[in-house]
Amino acid sequence: MEHSGSRLPLSVTSRRVRGQIAEVTNTMRSNVNKILERGDRLEDLQDASERLNTASVDFQSAANRMRRRAWIQHMKTRAILGGIVALVLICLIGELQCTLHYHY
Repeated sequence: MEHSGSRLPLSVTSRRVRGQIAEVTNTMRSNVNKILERGDRLEDLQDASERLNTASVDFQSAANRMRRRAWIQHMKTRAILGGIVALVLICLIGELQCTLHYHY
């Protein structure tokens, strides 16, 4: 078997091609693993996003309940103060009427 100057023996060419195939195969496996890892990270991010969304809804509900409680407490305080003012006015008016009644 004679070889021309630019041709390599079949076994050398075959080994070179097999080496390139192995290199491409390793690169593809590495890329597939990276894609799978990326998918796992995306799933983790989606889970975290869902947890944050749930937490924000819970927080908003709790904030609304607290706002209502504060408003009710504010109204109770106003009602008590209004009652005290009314009672004081009734006492003053009653006292004034008694004072006027005794003078005339």
